[in-house]
Amino acid sequence: MLITIYKNTLKTIFRTKTFWLCMFVMLIVAAQGAISGYYVGDDEPGTVLNFNDYIQVISNCCITTLLQYAMPIFSIITVALIINHDYRDNFFEIEKSAGMKPSHYVLGRISALLALNSVIVVLLHFICLYTYLITRGWVKDMTYIECIADSLPRILRIDAFVAIPCITFYLGIALLFGNVLKSGIATTVFSSSYAIAYYVFNLIFRHRIGETYFNYFSPIPKKLRQYFHFYDTEWFDGLLKSYDLSIEKAIFCLFFLVGIFILGALVSYLITRKRTV
Repeated sequence: MLITIYKNTLKTIFRTKTFWLCMFVMLIVAAQGAISGYYVGDDEPGTVLNFNDYIQVISNCCITTLLQYAMPIFSIITVALIINHDYRDNFFEIEKSAGMKPSHYVLGRISALLALNSVIVVLLHFICLYTYLITRGWVKDMTYIECIADSLPRILRIDAFVAIPCITFYLGIALLFGNVLKSGIATTVFSSSYAIAYYVFNLIFRHRIGETYFNYFSPIPKKLRQYFHFYDTEWFDGLLKSYDLSIEKAIFCLFFLVGIFILGALVSYLITRKRTV
């Protein structure tokens, strides 16, 4: 039954025009971020990318282009689509009358949302990075095969430890609002408001106030993303000292992000369990 709910959740999302419209927008966002560039002058003809630039762009494609607001809002919308389906079409009542356990129902829904958004952020990260590299003539002194072989584990690493935890945070926020308010529109408005507020707050105040918040309790904690920025490079040890980083601080940030997700999932389960046929 859990697998059935997982599959049905994906089918529900894939059948909506909203999802495909959002996917189209996300592809444009990824391509536009890559084409616009990340450094002054890197969009000019004759740009030469060295290894240092290439390493930083891997992080920038993920953090700057995808995670600041675009991917969070996308993930919030996927939750909103499911919330609408739950409360508008009485899908849960139908499943419960057939003997579905609330725990299986919630776990199937959440697993599908997490898997879908994880795959999409990885896909968009690849598109963004390779669009950037292709439009800049690739990386100096690296063959195509060498660059792909080197970038693949770096992309997957930063997605696994930064991008996906960030997405789980927003999924948790959206699940919490969605199940309390029982409305997909309200879920989108309130959750997206937080995502946009964080983007604006980060843009204006990140160097002025809220050091503890930005370091540990924001959707993209600095102690987490900076730890993986130059991971597995010759600059890594120096970065640890310069920015006061450690694996323990990075793990704390991970626990915070995943903890919010678990809280949202728990609230979703408790409210679902109380629903009657």
